[in-house]
Amino acid sequence: MNSKRIKKTGSRLIRTIAYAMLILAFIYGKFFRPSEYTTEQLAGLIQAELVEDGQTGKNYVFTDKGSDTGERLLIGEAQGYGGPLCVAILVDISGFIKEVLIVDERETFAFIEKLYINNFFKRFIGKKINDPLEVGEDIDAVSGCTISSVGFSQAVQEASYKKAIKDGLSVHENIVSWKIGLEEFFVLLCIVLGIVSFYLKKKTIRYISLACGFIVIGFYVNASLSLSHFGRLFLGFLPAIQTNLIWWLLAIVSIGFALFMRKNIYCHSICPFHAAQIVLMKISGIKLSLTKKVQQVAKHTSSFLLWMALMIIFIGNNPSAGSYEPFAMLFSLEGAGIQWYMLPAALIGAMLVPDFYCRYFCPVGRALNSLCKLGKYFKPQKRVL
Repeated sequence: MNSKRIKKTGSRLIRTIAYAMLILAFIYGKFFRPSEYTTEQLAGLIQAELVEDGQTGKNYVFTDKGSDTGERLLIGEAQGYGGPLCVAILVDISGFIKEVLIVDERETFAFIEKLYINNFFKRFIGKKINDPLEVGEDIDAVSGCTISSVGFSQAVQEASYKKAIKDGLSVHENIVSWKIGLEEFFVLLCIVLGIVSFYLKKKTIRYISLACGFIVIGFYVNASLSLSHFGRLFLGFLPAIQTNLIWWLLAIVSIGFALFMRKNIYCHSICPFHAAQIVLMKISGIKLSLTKKVQQVAKHTSSFLLWMALMIIFIGNNPSAGSYEPFAMLFSLEGAGIQWYMLPAALIGAMLVPDFYCRYFCPVGRALNSLCKLGKYFKPQKRVL
């Protein structure tokens, strides 16, 4: 057996093991991961004695040396930006909200931090359990965290309304309406421009499309396609299309074209981070070329980072847990952990090597290109007569 064949066999074995570990991580996170909360954990969270309230389910009664104090800890769940979230609200004997606590969430760290900084959860204090809590009408959203604000508000309302209905109080009926405005229109325009520029293969139109993505998807809505999109699809944490139309537009077009048309339109003509790298390269005027060995190492590094990120996402059953891309941080200057190191490295690299981050480290690009290769199985085969 020659060295090339040994190397090829070894590569196949490594890929097989890697895919097997991803499958096992997914199964563990989805079916065997410990419960998000227990009665003991909630009691420790609020430093009080609790017993389950069997009549309302998933809600708890405060006790003081075994006696009912009349206060309740109510549990509510809803969908946030990153997936399912859970809150506990402390309600006094008169039915007013005294405190809101996060029990479990899968949101981006920067979003949670911004909600706390802007005292979002204090906006519910003093509300009665049957009060409407619609974001934009009764509760102000935090700028840049609208979807998370809506998710937590719906969780608080779900918790309080269960108690209100049990107590015979009338509640406001929520009607989910479509959120279609200027943001959705401009994002759709960017997508259409991206598709047109990809198929016309005109450099000028492509640059206009990328500029549109840079301004609209980057700065205006800060909604770049990220690894968390793929995580949500894998885990089944799909947001409501009525209130998250931009998320659905980017996901359907990018993944749909990759799978069924074998075209990576997003990276080529829409991605705002790709546009930023082109601008930096034009500014610097430096175009270094990496050796084949360095390119190969970078390619393996990006594959390993993608694999690690997916492992973290699957084990934690959390689409945002493995996110390390610097996309959102570039346009909002808000990030966490490794993103503080990835962004300057990506920007400096883009000034030296063309499309440095896109070509060697981007997990979204790697994922979409992999879907393009997988797309051959979805393409109808031509019949030979």
